[in-house]
Amino acid sequence: MRAESKQDAMSDELDQYATTEERLVETLHTLATQNDTPYVIVTASALEDLLAMVLCETTQDSKLFGSRGRFSTFSAKIEIAYACKSIDGKLFNDINAIRNVRNAFAHARGPLQFGSSNPILNEALKGFSGWTESSDQRVLFDERLNACIQALSSLVDSAIFIQAWSDAP
Repeated sequence: MRAESKQDAMSDELDQYATTEERLVETLHTLATQNDTPYVIVTASALEDLLAMVLCETTQDSKLFGSRGRFSTFSAKIEIAYACKSIDGKLFNDINAIRNVRNAFAHARGPLQFGSSNPILNEALKGFSGWTESSDQRVLFDERLNACIQALSSLVDSAIFIQAWSDAP
C-alpha cells in the first residue's frame, strides 16, 4: 500500500510538471506576438521558476528559494546553482544574460523594444553565448532562452527520474 501511495504521488507530480510545461509553452506563444516588455519579464520569470525547480530537486530545504528565503532572488538562484555545479559556465552566463535583459526591460523609463539603441539592453545582450554585433536581438534572446529552458528541463527530468528510481521498492 505504501509503495502505491508513493507511485501515486510521483504520478501526480509528473502530471503537474507536464501541465506547468504546457502552460509555459502556451504563455510564451501568446506573449511572443505582443509587446517585448511583458514577453521578456514573463519568460525570464518562468526560467527563474524552472531554475528553482532544479535547486529544489537537489536540496532538502526548498524554503531557501521561496519568496522569503535566503536565495529568493533570481541572481542568488543562479549563483547557488553554479556554485553547486547544477549548471555549467555557459548556462550560468546565458541565464545571467537573460536576467540582465529582464532588468533592462523592467527598469526602462519608457517603452523598450528589441533592436532599440538602449545602452543597458545592448550591454546585457553581449552576455549571451553566440552574441555578435550583427545578432538579431530578439532571435538571440529567443535562442538562448530556449537553450536554457531545454537544459534546465533536462535537469528537472533527470532529478525526477532519479528520485522515482531511488524511492522504488
